[in-house]
Amino acid sequence: MPENAPSGKPQLKPALGVRRLLLVTTGTASTAFLPFWLNWLRDGYPDLQVRAAMTASAQRFVTAQTVSLLLGIDVTHDCWPDQARPRALHVELAEWAEASAVFPASAHFITRLALGICDTPVMMALQCTSRPIGLAPSVPPGLEANPVYRAHLKALGRRPNVAVCRTIVGRGATTGRNEPGVAAPMWELIRLIEKRRLALAGTESEPADARPAAADP
Repeated sequence: MPENAPSGKPQLKPALGVRRLLLVTTGTASTAFLPFWLNWLRDGYPDLQVRAAMTASAQRFVTAQTVSLLLGIDVTHDCWPDQARPRALHVELAEWAEASAVFPASAHFITRLALGICDTPVMMALQCTSRPIGLAPSVPPGLEANPVYRAHLKALGRRPNVAVCRTIVGRGATTGRNEPGVAAPMWELIRLIEKRRLALAGTESEPADARPAAADP
């Protein structure tokens, strides 16, 4: 089974109490399966407004035209605009999104977010928002044992509005082997985002499974 391809298991649709979701996609091999997950979101949450933002590396694996076609709106490119805008793009994104989902989240993106880097509009928006952010890492074999990567996950785990999915064991698109590091299904990310939203609202205690396993000592 290719990495992040449909598994044949029931396609769960957890509750989601937001109306506007910023979907950020980054450059990993599993990004090639994004059209499947966009259709899953559209079918499962017909009233949800989804705005997609793509890093430059993400467009190596899926085109912005495809994502725009599936969502019915233009993709936001994660780069600073050449021309002045009535409102700064990072402010617009942070204020528009009631929650943000980074799917899949590359190791490079996770590192930048954990270090507080603000070098693109999306990164600036995520650093500035207090609303829920969910990340579904998709990382190379062996990286999860790297102490630097584990420290980045631990730093993100200390942020009250951030939830990081555990990766799953699956067939890697680049190695063909079954091993950890594969992004969790979209429904798992949605479930964690909703639990984090409820925790921030004070209606539910923080779920233990919202913390990344690799961050544990």
